[in-house]
Parts: sequence; C-alpha cells; structure tokens
Amino acid sequence: MPKRILVLLLLIGACSTPRTWAQSPCSTTSLTSHVICTIPQLYGPAGLSNGGALAPVGDHQGHYESDFQQSLSAVNGAIASELSFLPLSSPSSGLSFVFDKSLGVFVASDASFGPILSERAGTIGRNRFAVGVSYEYFNFNSVDGIGLKNFPVVFLHSDNCTDSPTTCNPTPPTTVINCSVNNGLTSSTGDKRNKGKCGFVRDYIVTQNRIDLKLHQTTIYASFGLTNRIDIAVAIPIVDVAMRASSAATMVPNSMSGLHVFANPDAATCTASVPPPGSPCYSDFFSSARSSTGIGDITIRGKAELIRGEHSGVSAAVDVRAPSGDELNFQGTGTWGTRIFGIWSYSGRFSPHVNAGYEWNGKSILAGDIFSGTKASLPNQFFYSAGVEAAVVKRLTLTFDLVGQRIIDGQKLVRSDATVLGPCDTPALPPFSTACQNPGPAAFVPSVTGVTSSYNMTNAAAGFRFNPFSRLLITANALFKLDEGGMRANVVPLIGVSYTFR
Repeated sequence: MPKRILVLLLLIGACSTPRTWAQSPCSTTSLTSHVICTIPQLYGPAGLSNGGALAPVGDHQGHYESDFQQSLSAVNGAIASELSFLPLSSPSSGLSFVFDKSLGVFVASDASFGPILSERAGTIGRNRFAVGVSYEYFNFNSVDGIGLKNFPVVFLHSDNCTDSPTTCNPTPPTTVINCSVNNGLTSSTGDKRNKGKCGFVRDYIVTQNRIDLKLHQTTIYASFGLTNRIDIAVAIPIVDVAMRASSAATMVPNSMSGLHVFANPDAATCTASVPPPGSPCYSDFFSSARSSTGIGDITIRGKAELIRGEHSGVSAAVDVRAPSGDELNFQGTGTWGTRIFGIWSYSGRFSPHVNAGYEWNGKSILAGDIFSGTKASLPNQFFYSAGVEAAVVKRLTLTFDLVGQRIIDGQKLVRSDATVLGPCDTPALPPFSTACQNPGPAAFVPSVTGVTSSYNMTNAAAGFRFNPFSRLLITANALFKLDEGGMRANVVPLIGVSYTFR
C-alpha cells in the first residue's frame, strides 16, 4: 500500500504543468480575485490614471503607472521568491533504527531523533514507512530590511505628449513637444519639456503604504525506504494566504494646473476649478485585500546514503518541486524547481550535521511582468545548514540549526530618494503658453524602488523532538531571522507529529 500511495503522488507531481499567460492576469477594467492582484489593483483596476484613481479633467490624461509598476510591484517579486524558499519539516528525519545483536533485530535508536529543518545522512530503512503532518505560520513584516507596516513610495508623472496628434507631429525638422520629467531638455519650439504647457509633469504623488501578508502552511509528508540505503519522500503543503495592502496618497500639485486630482471624494467639485493647496481633492486612501486556500507545490525527495560508517555517514539528495500550487494566489511558484545537495551527519548523544546544495528554478509570471503577462526566471539559490541534535534524555532530543541561503539575482526593494521637480511660480492654466515659469529647484523625497541583486537570507532554528511512546514523534521548532534579506517574518513557529511503521 505505501508503494502505491507514493506512485500516485509521483504521478500527481509529474502531471503538474505551469500555466501560460498571454496577457496580465489582473484586469484593468474590473477587480480580479487573485491574491497576486492585491498590489496591482491597490488603486483600482485602472490604476493611477484619469478614469481610475484620478478624476478626468478635460482631455488631459494623467499617468503615474510606470513608477507604480517599478516600485510596489517589486514586492510581488519578493513574495514569489520567498515561496520557493519556504522551509519544510524534513520528511525523512525522525526515528532511526539500529541493529541489536543481542535480539537479532533492528530497534529504534534513542541516540537522536534527527534534525527538523535539515537532513541527516541515515535512511529510514528498507520497507519502512513514515507519515506525518506539520504546521507553520508566517507573518511577514519586512522585505529587505524595509518594514511593511509603514513605508513611503513616490510616484512621478509619466512622460507625455502635450498636444493633439496633429500639432504634436509637425512637419520636420520641428520635433515633437515631449513633456518629460527630465530636467533641462528643450524642444525645437523653445518650450522646456517640464515648463510652460508641459508644467503638469511637475505634479507628483507621495504615499505611505502598509502591506499585511500572513501565510499558514500545513504540510502532509510521507517517506518510504526503498532499500537500506535509499529513501524516497513526498511533501504536500496546503497553503492558506491572506494579503491586504493600503495606501494613503497625497498629490503634490506643483503645476497649480488642477489637472491631477483624485476621483474621491467629490470629482465634480474637484474638477470644476483649480483646488487650492491642501484641498481634500489632493488626498485619498486606498485599500485592497484578497485571500485563498489550496494545495501548494508538491516536493518529491530522493536520498541515497553513499558512505556509512559506525557513527557517521555521507548522503546525496535531490528535490523536485512540481508547480501544483496556484501561483496567482501565492500558493505555489508556477514553475518547476530542482535542488541537489549533500549531507554529512554523525550519530551519538550529540549528533552534528551539515547540508549544502544548489537550487535551480524555471520561469514564472511571479518573477516576470504581471502587467504584461510575461514570465521571467525565479532566482536560483545556494543553500546550506549546519546544526546539532542533543539527546538530553531517552525520549527527548533538542535541535539547533543555522540555515542560510544565497539568492542569485533576485528582486529586492531598496530605500532611495526620488528626485521631484520644484513648484511653478505661476499657475499652469490654459492656454499654458507662458505659465509655469521660473520653477523652484528639484528636491529629494524618501521612497523605495525595485532592483535586481543577489542577497543573503540567514536564520537560526531551535526546537525539540519528543517520543512519548512507540514510534510516535512530536516536533516543535522556531525559526528566527538573523539578517534582513528577502521577504521575512521575525519568527516562524512550527509544530508537527509523525509516526514510523515497521
């Protein structure tokens, strides 16, 4: 029966196929229920544009989407990376068996019950079968050292042509008047690209943001000893995720044109005339929330013991992660992943162990451009762990681990200072020919932005395994972050129970 169950689970993993996307999974016309759309639709489906979060003013089209996509959407990339790195309770650690010469049979060893988040070299034993379940809780509160409860983002106006299609493309050699936030560029007509009729690009949006992301992961796992030196195991996570994003946004109307006001609270009043500075027309609060529950990415592990000594051993293992989870609801990565690693361990009252390996990941929309629906590769990683188990009494083992990862070319959020254009000294009102002259100097406003960079994630783990009777094991563990790289929770608790059959 155990063999049939494992074969069935292998088939489930093999049949998991990543989804393909020809366009964005987040609609620009209506709200979408996918958790991944929580941030992209924070300001509504149409985003920071006229007809969306901004009220239509005449025929002007205000657009702030490009800065929004670069800044807050990088959070989605950080979450996607974290999904492929979530720690799992080791499916093949637990009770080990040694040969009792006096009895002539294998008996459960009381030296150590094995590590919790790492592997030991020993195997479960030929035809032995173990099942278990574990629960982990992630309350993410920072990304790359930036607190998720209150962080600033500044949005600048997108470059835009100020005239109608006819007058915007006059007969050469006259060039197009391209309104741009870049300072000092002049068109052939003599207009500064951010003065006069282009003064509206001086308006920018300051936001204070909060993201709450909570994930409950219940993992069902099983392992089976094919031989005395080869184990195969499977882990099936059930993921419950809840995400909420909120943003307090304030328009800074440097152009004094009235072209950029929020649609709420009263679009008619806000667009009837130019609101004065400090008007409620320049402020709004936005929120977005999603949740979902489902099966995550199934991981299948094979482990072979290469060297077996009297007290120590060396093994090699391979994990294959199938894209069985729904990536649009942050239940999976949306792509295959493979990790190969080596294991050394020593068995005794104090049992040290070391794991080290490398993980390769495929392409997923989570690492790509969600707005266009294009995929990119999830970052690969080098990972390692080292620790010790201490058998303090016959039925109790304490465990300690240092767990580290080096993420290769992952998406990060970094603190930055956005350069914003100074205010006009005269209102940029129609016909915009001589308005917005002698603007003030540029300023620097705190913000965050997304970059691609390698970084470290280091955690410490402490826990115990208790054998109350027979072959039942109870596990408890806590994971503590030691640095700031990636999407992180301060503490990740884990509890579990497993049973080993003869």
